[in-house]
Amino acid sequence: MASNGCGLFGTLSKVWRVVSGGAPPFEACCDEHDLAYEQIENGADRRWADKHFLRCMEAHGHPASGKVFFVLIRCGGWLSFVLRRFRD
Repeated sequence: MASNGCGLFGTLSKVWRVVSGGAPPFEACCDEHDLAYEQIENGADRRWADKHFLRCMEAHGHPASGKVFFVLIRCGGWLSFVLRRFRD
């Protein structure tokens, strides 16, 4: 699976492109996170991927957004993790 950008089904990336004319400056973090989710096997791996995403956001100069996204990912990312099991 390739990354679909930031947000559920890439929604944030799509809106960002319409509003600003370009990709979100932190989209690489979303891409890495999506790819990590494809390889995780358990909750501990998921937690590592989510924390890595937060560190990436901070490194790209978006610590506040990173914290918000981290909470959203921790709350909703389990759905992607579970659905992948059915797809495989």
